[in-house]
Amino acid sequence: MKNKRQVKILEFIEQYPVQTQDELVSLLQKNGFEATQATVCRDIKELKLFKAVNKDGLSVYTSSSDISDNSHEKLIRVLKASFISINIAQNLAVIKTLPATAPAVASAIDNIKAKNLIGTIAGDDTIFACFSTNADSQAFYDNILNELR
Repeated sequence: MKNKRQVKILEFIEQYPVQTQDELVSLLQKNGFEATQATVCRDIKELKLFKAVNKDGLSVYTSSSDISDNSHEKLIRVLKASFISINIAQNLAVIKTLPATAPAVASAIDNIKAKNLIGTIAGDDTIFACFSTNADSQAFYDNILNELR
């Protein structure tokens, strides 16, 4: 039952702009699944869902598989929708985003495989991207700013 419920959750987030766990509970119950907010919360963690800003500017649940295809275009779309600023501190890039969008942006950055990117760490609205060298972080900075123009 759990697997079927989780498959249904993935279908819902692809079809609808689901913004809250309560919306997921309601959709599941309308489709014959027994679900509580606590169950949905666990499912969200297991499915590694996160919130991202959609094309309408709503913060909705999404999955990393939604970001990984056409990753360059999606990175630009996600960045344009949520970007506030970027600063470089030697080999680190510090990216500020709108609240609740940093995980989506970090996932997109990971998927584009920027040159010599070691990895990203995302909070709610801040991302640390670590590069092998200062020059690599500066190149990333320049590329991001060019894409946003």
